[in-house]
Amino acid sequence: MKHLLSVNNLQVHFKTFAGEVQAVRGVSFDLTAGEAIAIVGESGCGKSVTAQSIMRLIPSPPGRYVAGEIFFDGENLLPKTEKEMEIIRGKDIGMIFQDPMTSLNPTMKVGHQIVETLNKHTDLAGEAGKQRAVEMLALVGLPNPEKRYGQYPHQFSGGMRQRAMIAMALACNPRLLIADEPTTALDVTIQAQILELMQELKDKLGTSIILITHDLGVVAGFASRVIVMYAGKVVESGTTSEIFYQQRHPYTRGLLASVPRPGQEIRKKLSPIAGRPPDLIAPPQGCAFWPRCERAMLVCREVQPDLVRLSDTHLVSCWLTHEYASKGATIRS
Repeated sequence: MKHLLSVNNLQVHFKTFAGEVQAVRGVSFDLTAGEAIAIVGESGCGKSVTAQSIMRLIPSPPGRYVAGEIFFDGENLLPKTEKEMEIIRGKDIGMIFQDPMTSLNPTMKVGHQIVETLNKHTDLAGEAGKQRAVEMLALVGLPNPEKRYGQYPHQFSGGMRQRAMIAMALACNPRLLIADEPTTALDVTIQAQILELMQELKDKLGTSIILITHDLGVVAGFASRVIVMYAGKVVESGTTSEIFYQQRHPYTRGLLASVPRPGQEIRKKLSPIAGRPPDLIAPPQGCAFWPRCERAMLVCREVQPDLVRLSDTHLVSCWLTHEYASKGATIRS
């Protein structure tokens, strides 16, 4: 099966006064045309850096691509020049950023910002560009799109600004849409509406989607596959069903335990993951999760586990999947 996107052993570092932060440490995954996947994990695990790397938006300095490949439609994006990437951004790959208020230009009318994207990547201009912008605002469910076309971002609510960002990202019919925390700071009702809208657009337009989120609860029913990241690495990946019902990594289980579920007793406390993520200036020698893992073994501290394939779709990086783990392995006290 041909992949629309293939990320292979991506490594991204940032130079700081304290040292070099290893933000992404060998991430690999694939995406087929028309598929929706989710990348989940705590803040600081490398999700957004991975997403921005696909768009080649990492500023250099301080960031640098240490190793890896990012193939989009068979072409490696990493060697491309900035001028070549400007053609791809917006036209072939669109992105919805975390905060629409800071991503939208407060001095320009929303409709004009969409037309600006159309002018750069298509032949639409003048009245034709305006009509296309109005159509996009209507497509994302904004009421009275003709009026909204001439309004400024501050005249939109948070949910409306997010919809406007989606309209801008989809204006040129990109084949890939990257949604970086698109529901952050929105109430649960608007969150559901935004996710439902993205699902409808995927079904109608056949757009592939990468959803970046820290909340596993929002991916159920949206993504076909889930990639779990921790400390700059992929620790588990699989179908949504495998991640929710057959998860094998303690970190994945911790994420699920910290999310309220339908039918759960109101008074039952959630179980947050104890401790804090490691310092990526000097990552642990072994598994990065071992200091927070209740089932950590001595080997976890010393050796980084490989990604083990449990099925055609399910991979996990954990020593607990080893054949000796259940046969007398020494567990840390």
